[in-house]
Amino acid sequence: MPQLLTISIGPVQEFIASARRCQDLWYGSWLLSELSKTVAGNLQANGAQAVIFPGGLAEAGAERKDSSVANKVMAVFNLEEALVRRVAEGAQEAMKAQLKALAEPILCSVYRGLGGDDVDEARKVAEAQIQDLMEFQWVAVAYEGNGYPAARDKAERLLMAVKNTKPWTQPSWSRAGWRKSSLDGVRESVIPERFFEGGAGRGPMTEEDLYRQFRVRKSERLCGVGLLKRWGSDPEAGLDKPNQFHSTSHMAAKPLLERASAMKDDGLVRAAWGDFLECLKTAPFQGRNRVAGLDHPVFQDYDGSILFPSRIPELFFAGEDVRKAQGITVGNCERAQAALRALLKALGVSEPNPYYALLLADGDHMGAAIDNQGTVEQHQAISMALDGFAKGVRATVRKHGGSLIYSGGDDVLAMLPLHTCLACSEELAQDFARQLSPYHTAGGNSPTLSVGLAIAHHLEGFADVRAWAGQAEKLAKYKRNSLAIRLEKRGGSPIEVTGTWTSNDARESLFLPRLRDWVDRHQAGEVPNKLPFQWAGLIRLARDNPAMNPIVMMDAKRLVSRKGKDQAGSKDVGAIGTYLEIQSDPEVLESLSNELVLAKEIERALRQAEAPHVMQEAR
Repeated sequence: MPQLLTISIGPVQEFIASARRCQDLWYGSWLLSELSKTVAGNLQANGAQAVIFPGGLAEAGAERKDSSVANKVMAVFNLEEALVRRVAEGAQEAMKAQLKALAEPILCSVYRGLGGDDVDEARKVAEAQIQDLMEFQWVAVAYEGNGYPAARDKAERLLMAVKNTKPWTQPSWSRAGWRKSSLDGVRESVIPERFFEGGAGRGPMTEEDLYRQFRVRKSERLCGVGLLKRWGSDPEAGLDKPNQFHSTSHMAAKPLLERASAMKDDGLVRAAWGDFLECLKTAPFQGRNRVAGLDHPVFQDYDGSILFPSRIPELFFAGEDVRKAQGITVGNCERAQAALRALLKALGVSEPNPYYALLLADGDHMGAAIDNQGTVEQHQAISMALDGFAKGVRATVRKHGGSLIYSGGDDVLAMLPLHTCLACSEELAQDFARQLSPYHTAGGNSPTLSVGLAIAHHLEGFADVRAWAGQAEKLAKYKRNSLAIRLEKRGGSPIEVTGTWTSNDARESLFLPRLRDWVDRHQAGEVPNKLPFQWAGLIRLARDNPAMNPIVMMDAKRLVSRKGKDQAGSKDVGAIGTYLEIQSDPEVLESLSNELVLAKEIERALRQAEAPHVMQEAR
């Protein structure tokens, strides 16, 4: 009789999230997807009657290569129980072999040219840590006739039981007294301490040598898994470049990079870039800021972080010296900063926009929609729809100037420039709704996409920004089919706004168009920048004393009216006044205040993305 084989590969969230750099996060996501594809492909090659999840395995070449898949694999076999067990064990061995094949060249590169018993022991521990990384848990359930839904339900319950009863043993790679990894503090560092502190007849490595050999700074320690993430790349890309994924600073600088592209033929920009490039060539660590695959018409393959004056000392000084050098620069570093100031002046700005967006999206009603598909064929169809969406995400994110970190099934994680994050979020939601529209829950609802955006400073810790994006996503999931945005301004309280993509509620249905309208009105000079902050006291008053609501709304409208009077410095604030005239709830006033503040940040990024002559022609 048919056997439904369900496999879970992990860990997922804690493995992916343990990252200090975008490179770490990207490779952790990529690796998990590649191992899931390896397992699914192995099942297909070993007699699977039908592979249900992931979809699209029959495709080959670039389309299959570019797609990401989730960590759940499901397939149907018309085999005896003992043979299914053998297939599952074979798939696990294939996963381990693929992991080893990806790790081997990285470890060879990391430890090349190093000698000593401590190095041999460190490599042995690194190999053990990597091989012990992935969990492979599976169950197989037999079913007859129309028993597929019951078999799937039983398989899910059994798989959960397997996860909850996992046996814990002492890992073979544990070493007492070794320092722990800086990424998560779980595994021991596999970089011998003498390279940091000296010993065994030799002094410590310089910061430059540490980066070249291990891609760490003196304050960092990495386990074998950390080295795999830090050095990891798509095998076709090779290990010849320091970075396969750019930084948060690069994403924040995207508006300025767009402006530079539009001004690529400007003689002043070309000359200023040439002078700056000559200064960069004298920086000991300038190679850290070059990224494989970047091809800007002006800045070549340099990461956008080089456009922030505050980050220039990192290219010339190491460790503690960077902090000492801030504002007290000398020699080549000082000349590089002066050349950068000249370049920014040629571009017409004082400094790049410092904010970027991290997008985290998840499907609504997906579990219920999958449960409502009663046959293998229906499950394969919805799996193919999810795969079609996931494959399209990369192109959509790239079109809007972003970088995709992960897209598997209905989950998306991507970095976006501030000035394109709204358009990208909306396009992803529309594409998801279109792909999943043929499938419904038992209540008749089609899956929709909820998107959370965290807008943060490029120097904020990535783990914090990832957590803020998660909070925004939870806010969006509260109503579902929604967009929620959390703005984390340095030195201020977070600002949150949210609204549904479509709704029967007239106010909510206008959320995104209204937000865009505020951006346009900021560009036209029709929104007083101080107005949201002048409302702050009224908003607090309404919170503390609801009986004051009518007076609060009356005073808020009075402030708008005063801004629109015909006097020096007055504004055309008619749109804000009209919006408030139909409102009586101070919560709407607070939401509007947050929207205006958020819209101003987006407008600043849009303004920076436009070349001066383009802006003049638009006016």
